[in-house]
Amino acid sequence: MLRRTRRATAGLVMVGLAAWCGAAEKDTVPVGAFLLRWARMMELPLPEDAGPTEAAAELEQRGRLAEKVDLGRPLTEGDVARLLGGAGIRLTTLNADRPLPAGKVDALFARFGKILAGEDGAGLVFSRGQNRNK
Repeated sequence: MLRRTRRATAGLVMVGLAAWCGAAEKDTVPVGAFLLRWARMMELPLPEDAGPTEAAAELEQRGRLAEKVDLGRPLTEGDVARLLGGAGIRLTTLNADRPLPAGKVDALFARFGKILAGEDGAGLVFSRGQNRNK
């Protein structure tokens, strides 16, 4: 009886963990939405109905976007490190392939908004460790 209870509990934990991980993936932000938010934070001259393509073009024109990106792909920690690194903002991560949920993107903009807008210093650390996106 005790073994069945342990197995059932372990099974429920695994199902819960899988559901939680799946929910986190659904909560991801596309690269284009991140760039649009970044461009708006920088107060770039974008029309109100501008989308990710226009934001990427403005960021590229201003030297903040050093590479072409897939705007529809889910944003990862490595994308953030690479994109902001191209703008001269040093960022590191241990989990370059991990999708970045909307809550973490919100926290990033809330905490480092002035830096992302170009109003402050040049370095911030996203996560401890070495940047695997070099």
